[in-house]
Amino acid sequence: MVRSFIKNLNLIHYKSCHIAGIVFLLLMFPAMHSVFAGVFNENPGENKEIIFISGNNVTSFYRSELILKPAGQGEDIRVHMIADTYPGLSYPGGIYSFIDQRIEYPEKAMFNSTEGVVLVNFIVEKDGSISNTSVLRGIGDGCDEEVLRVLEKLPVLNPGTINNKPVRVAITLPVRFKLKY
Repeated sequence: MVRSFIKNLNLIHYKSCHIAGIVFLLLMFPAMHSVFAGVFNENPGENKEIIFISGNNVTSFYRSELILKPAGQGEDIRVHMIADTYPGLSYPGGIYSFIDQRIEYPEKAMFNSTEGVVLVNFIVEKDGSISNTSVLRGIGDGCDEEVLRVLEKLPVLNPGTINNKPVRVAITLPVRFKLKY
């Protein structure tokens, strides 16, 4: 008697879980369909624009680029994340070689045995100069400042291009600090 009761109880539990699963799938299918239909039916040539208004600045974000439009000016200042050709340095070994030859391990970082990666971001302008250098993730003890110091000494880079036209390109660069024992 007790066995049949437990068996029926397990069967009821199984049926209720099974029904709950079916109900969940039926409710989730329309939601997931609308999400994926919006993603996969997009026209690849068409960029979706999101606009933020803050004070005097109107900021628009596209899928592959960042656009800053100061209020009252007709010219867009585009910063591309993706380009046909990326900015480069006509220096043997490129940007990393240039940085590696000029960077000095800060004394405070050596004393404290500070190691890690400094993640720095900058924009390569249409003329090849760099601007808006900033440290995204630093490790302190003077390492962040040392990377910014070396970036200021970068010579003019070859600008990034899209359709053979120079464009502004945002670059994120990791610089590793590792002590040699």
